[in-house]
Amino acid sequence: MNMVSIRVSHETHQRLQEIARREHRPMSSIAGEAVRIYEKEQRWRAAEVAMARLRENPDEWKNYQAEAAAWDSTSTDGLDDLPYQHRP
Repeated sequence: MNMVSIRVSHETHQRLQEIARREHRPMSSIAGEAVRIYEKEQRWRAAEVAMARLRENPDEWKNYQAEAAAWDSTSTDGLDDLPYQHRP
């Protein structure tokens, strides 16, 4: 894996060092995980914004709810009646 250097504040570097020391992991691993978590949070925020926009349009919101209800009806596959160990 190719490595590069990045500039971070002294405070951020100290915090990375402390987390790495506490968890017995490399700082690069901590930083990588932080980026993945940040990206995940950004995706959820974007989804929340999109849903808020959808709710602002009553016709589109009604269409969305109808489609969601149609998909929900497909989950009645009868597997709840089977014992847990027999579920696929």
